[in-house]
Amino acid sequence: GSIAARSERHIQGVPTMKPNFAAVFPGCWRAIILGGVMVLVAGLVQVTKAGVVPVLPVPPHLPDQIYPITRYGAVGDGVATNTAAVQAAIDAASGNGGGIVEVPAGIFLSGPLHLASRINLRVDGGATLRMLPLEKYPGGTTDPDNFISGAGLHDIAITGSGTIDGQGIPWWPYARVRGARRPRMIALSSCDRVLIEGV
Repeated sequence: GSIAARSERHIQGVPTMKPNFAAVFPGCWRAIILGGVMVLVAGLVQVTKAGVVPVLPVPPHLPDQIYPITRYGAVGDGVATNTAAVQAAIDAASGNGGGIVEVPAGIFLSGPLHLASRINLRVDGGATLRMLPLEKYPGGTTDPDNFISGAGLHDIAITGSGTIDGQGIPWWPYARVRGARRPRMIALSSCDRVLIEGV
């Protein structure tokens, strides 16, 4: 009668669901029940003759050269718009084979940013990378680009002990407005070797 029990009857070959709502699939798949929806996640466990063993994900390969966004004109005063400066740092690092794009201490307002392969966007302690407010965000509620995005990339990371702030409260009144859209804070698709840690 449980959600897990009902779900497993519709998926052939799934072993009996454990109380933690996880099941092992052949080919390194794991099923997780989230709100009644079966989600398949690759690379967590592997079935071998010896039993079920964990499979550690391959970490991204990231050069350690640092590209501070302040070198490209970013100002962490909580007022200036730093989209062009942050993107310039990402592009410079990418053009040199990758590296660490450093967001130092301060409050840096920015619009949509596009990551590249072999980039670690590191938000340091005391730093806030803050999405532009609704009234200044490109596309508004009609056609906004996602805040931090990437597609078809490899070896990327978003790390650090700082904060990424989406300034979400002003967007909530539009949640029930037909056709209104809100940008995702981080949107990565078809990317290999991704690490998001600390932020």
